[in-house]
Amino acid sequence: MKEAMRQFGAAAVNAGEAHGISSKVIGKAMGEIVSDYETFGKMGPKVMANVAAYTNKLGIEVKALSGLVDKWDNFEDAAKGAARLAQTMGMNVDAMKMMREQNPAKRLDMLQRAFKRSGKSIEGMTRQQKKLLASSAGLDMKTTEMAFSHRGLGMSYDDITKKSDKNRKKQLNLYLWIRA
Repeated sequence: MKEAMRQFGAAAVNAGEAHGISSKVIGKAMGEIVSDYETFGKMGPKVMANVAAYTNKLGIEVKALSGLVDKWDNFEDAAKGAARLAQTMGMNVDAMKMMREQNPAKRLDMLQRAFKRSGKSIEGMTRQQKKLLASSAGLDMKTTEMAFSHRGLGMSYDDITKKSDKNRKKQLNLYLWIRA
C-alpha cells in the first residue's frame, strides 16, 4: 500500500512539474479518477497523472470526460456517434478505434484531430452546431467549447505524455547523478 501511494504521489509531482501545474491539482484530479472506477476503469498512476494534466491544460474537469466514455463505450452508440459527426460536421471518426480505446483523454484527442482535419472552427459555429457537436461527442457545451477551441486543438495527449516522460527521465538522471 505504501508503495502504491508513493507511486501515486510521484506521478502527480512529476506531471505537475513537467507541465507547470500544482501537484495538488494533479493529485486531486487523480483522486476523482480513482473514485469513479466504473467510468474510468483501472489506470496506472502515470496515466492518471497525464489525463489530469491534459484536462487541466484544456481548462476542463476530469469529470467532464465521463460523458465521452459513456457515449463511445458500446458499438451501437459509437457507430451512431461517428455517423452523426461525419454527416453533420464532416468529421471522419473510426468508431471501432474510439470504442476500443480505454483512455478517455486519448478518445478526446482522436475527436479533436478529426475536428481539426474537418477544417471547422468552434468559434465560427452557431449555438445549435455546438450543441450538436457536444451531444455527438458525449460532452457538455462548456467542455466542447474548451476542447475544440484553438487553444484545445493546439495540444495533444501525446505531447503531454512525452513531456511527462522527458521530465521523469530528467529526474531519474539527476537522482542517479546525485547518488554517484
